[in-house]
Amino acid sequence: MVNTEPMKTFTAAELDELADAYFDTFDKLALLPGARIERAAHGTCLMVSGMLTPITNAVCCPRRTAVLDEVAALAETMSGIGVPWSIQTRGEPEQGVLDLAARHGLTERIEIPLMAVDQPDFVTRPPRDTKAVVHAAGVDRREDYLQVFTQGFGIPLEVLGPMALPEIFDMPRYTCYVVEAAGQPVACGVAGFSREHVGIGNVTTLAEHRGRGYGRLVTEAAVTSGFADGAQTAYLVASADGLPLYESMGFRTVENWNYLIAGAPQE
Repeated sequence: MVNTEPMKTFTAAELDELADAYFDTFDKLALLPGARIERAAHGTCLMVSGMLTPITNAVCCPRRTAVLDEVAALAETMSGIGVPWSIQTRGEPEQGVLDLAARHGLTERIEIPLMAVDQPDFVTRPPRDTKAVVHAAGVDRREDYLQVFTQGFGIPLEVLGPMALPEIFDMPRYTCYVVEAAGQPVACGVAGFSREHVGIGNVTTLAEHRGRGYGRLVTEAAVTSGFADGAQTAYLVASADGLPLYESMGFRTVENWNYLIAGAPQE
């Protein structure tokens, strides 16, 4: 279904609300053993997923202007936890943040688009594989989900840490999805509901099944379910590979988020 009306323009306040919804989802994840979240007085937060990837363990600035003393204090805490980590900013990092990051060896930058779509602008299409089935995955489908997640993203299971625990499949307002085609799991994704917004993540398809619409299928299922539950907006942070797919579904980039990570060791 395609909406012919002009696409929604998100105000600064609405973008703040989306950012808050994103960070709120980590309150649920922090209930998992090995995960953690801390919030400073002005909202700067430390998020530890326990995964061994830097952008999932971050000192995050929930507003476009960083509170530098809060970032500095939480960075000191994060540096002692022993996981790869980053400092995240909304938009271009301020010089003070860059200087602070450099003192912790975070000298490389990854820019990731935050994309959003409101319900009237969301575009769906008939599935290419009409026999494929999307399952809301409980713990009974944990192995299928983890198989697709690790193989689709090309990461070993041990990197997932707490994100592989059975408890993640029973968290309230957080749903894992698995696409099954010809009796085999082929794609996966997750949806987290917060503040009348649904956040989409972890969308991947097994390499041998790509190009058949399964990534679209699982994303559509997650977004549609969120809208049915009362969400007004769906959002995600997109990889370069996923960008064309999400744009074709009506998502558009509303902000760029930067992650300052450790650079390659000097020889």
